[in-house]
Amino acid sequence: MESVKLMTPEDKNEMEAIVARAEDKLSRRPAVIPTQEHHDFHMLIYKRLENPFVIGLLEAYWELYKAAGFEIYPDMDYVHRIWQYHRKSVELIKAQNYEEAHRSLMEHMELITLREKKVPRQSFE
Repeated sequence: MESVKLMTPEDKNEMEAIVARAEDKLSRRPAVIPTQEHHDFHMLIYKRLENPFVIGLLEAYWELYKAAGFEIYPDMDYVHRIWQYHRKSVELIKAQNYEEAHRSLMEHMELITLREKKVPRQSFE
């Protein structure tokens, strides 16, 4: 919660803009997965800590996230749910309702357990 309390109004507006870009991508036909926006959204939350250790761990997490294929979403309903949580988080953070925002973030993090277990992978044999 410390990190969101340190966010500036500009950070909060940037967070809202990230969500809007993601929602725009998801509304296209065919939909575009907002991979960079997902990374940027989460990194922005911790930006004001100015802690290179925390930022380094988060960047490593995102690299592993990509390497493990978690950027591939066979279930678009799952992706939409992620961004509904992101939208809700922005609204709660802007309203300075930090406890509820934290609760929402924790629910969002649990979504990974609900995603399809098999991620389609391409093989070049």
